[in-house]
Amino acid sequence: MTAWWGPHGHIVHYPVRRGELVNFVAHLNSDGWTEESWTYECGRQELMESYSRWNKSLRQLIEFSERYYKWALYDREPLDCWGEERITLLGDSAQPMLPYLGQGACMAVEDGRILADSVAR
Repeated sequence: MTAWWGPHGHIVHYPVRRGELVNFVAHLNSDGWTEESWTYECGRQELMESYSRWNKSLRQLIEFSERYYKWALYDREPLDCWGEERITLLGDSAQPMLPYLGQGACMAVEDGRILADSVAR
């Protein structure tokens, strides 16, 4: 995994599919995007403009992609209730957080442990 830090954002990239592909996630602080979607496609030019002053090697990586998706990141208030009857939420579904370093999954493991202890009592 490689992380690049620059003005108002960062980019993380890493190999996937046994090194056949490279996944990259580009984060840029902006108040200009508010649509909630995981499937909104954007054009290469938008990324090239947003990261025009970043490292040349990184811009070349961006240029090699065939498809780009765009979504906004939102911070949410925690839920008052995580479950009902025999169903409960764990991790970032119950405790919304921004998607960095797998913290939602870490919270799910911690929540699972607390849930297991509670059920055992």
